[in-house]
This record gives sequence, C-alpha cells and structure tokens, in this order.
Amino acid sequence: MFNFFKSSVVLETPNDRLQSWLLIFIRISIMVAIVWSAMTRDWENFGTSLLAYGSTYVPTFLERRYRVYLPIEFHVVVVGFLYGSLFLGEVGGAYDRFWWWDVMLHLSSGVMLGFLGFLILYILRVQGKLKMTPGLVAFFAFCVAMAGGAIWEIVEFLIDQLFGATMQRGNLDTMKDLIVDGLGAIGVVMAGYSYLRKAHQSPLGRFVNNFMQLNPQLWPKARRPKPPTKNN
Repeated sequence: MFNFFKSSVVLETPNDRLQSWLLIFIRISIMVAIVWSAMTRDWENFGTSLLAYGSTYVPTFLERRYRVYLPIEFHVVVVGFLYGSLFLGEVGGAYDRFWWWDVMLHLSSGVMLGFLGFLILYILRVQGKLKMTPGLVAFFAFCVAMAGGAIWEIVEFLIDQLFGATMQRGNLDTMKDLIVDGLGAIGVVMAGYSYLRKAHQSPLGRFVNNFMQLNPQLWPKARRPKPPTKNN
C-alpha cells in the first residue's frame, strides 16, 4: 500500500530499507500537513506543503527521465534538504526558532551540489568526452555548485512572491547563503580532487563506487566496476 510513497532505488541492505522508510515517513508527514492546511484553510502552508511534497520526487523524476540511478543516500540527502527547507523551515517555523537552521541547510546543499557537479564531470571525463585535469574538474564542479545555489535563491524569491512566504530576508541573508553554499562545495570538490589523484585515500570513493555499480552503462567496458561478491 506504500508503493506510491517509495523511491525507485533497488534496496539490497537493511540500511537501504531503513532509509527508504525514512523517505516514506517524510512524504506521509507532508501529506498530513497538506490535508490539515486545507481543512483549516491555511492556504499559505497548503501551497508550501504541496510544493514540498512534489519536490521530494525530484530524484525519482531524474532517474526515470535520464535512466540514471542514484544511491539511496543521495535520495535521502536531497529529500531531507527539501523537507528541512520548505516544510520544517517554512511550515514548521524552524528558520525562526533556530538561528543555525539556514546555515546547516545551505552547507549541506553546497556539499550535495558540489558532489553532483563533480559526478557529472567525472562521468564525461571517464567516457573520454571531456579532457580536464583534476584541478579543473574540481574548479568547474565548484562552479556548478554555486550556480545551483544561485538558482535556489531564485526559487526562494519566487516562493515568497507566489505564496507570501519569507524565505529571503534581504540581500545580506542571500549573500550569506551563497557564501555558506560555497564553503560546503569547497569541501566536497577537494574530496573529488583527492579521488581523481588517489582514489583509495578519498572519502568520496564509497559514494562514487556505489554510483558506478548502479550505472554500469555509463562507463567504458574497461572501466566498468565488477559486481560486489557475497564476501563484500
């Protein structure tokens, strides 16, 4: 009965299934808020909750649209960020209750976007479609993360205009958000640089390897990862 709420990720371990149930809980809690807001005619929270619910399917949409499968951890990070920002932050009032809430979310979004930028460039590099040094890959991955942060600020502006929310609190708040995005991105792109130089010493190795195993079709045959054995 919960298939409607589940992600499309293949679940193989207890940890995977636990994270999948976390996604289900997030979506059900937002659905409850949508129904409650409609019953109480709180149309601001209704619109924000509806947007938050739809946005939790962004990773699944990307998977089905481009036939690229994301590790369950990536689903949880993306959905968790959207849940914390649009739902807990705006509807739940976490932005007003906790001064560090906005900083935490933008730091995590910088990490997420930096990893996404690195992954895209890494795929193109392995496929031979892009010839870049590890330093240039790290630099442009950082640029992708900053571009994503700027787009999110535009989204916040549009939400404020359409639903009367207060996600943006002036130019100072916007610039602070972009700076924190950059700090998060720097950390992950440096880990990406380390992976390109010495994969076995990079903390990013596990996530990249998981992605490679889920998407063997993206890699040249000589670089395709071997399926994990039972001993692994």
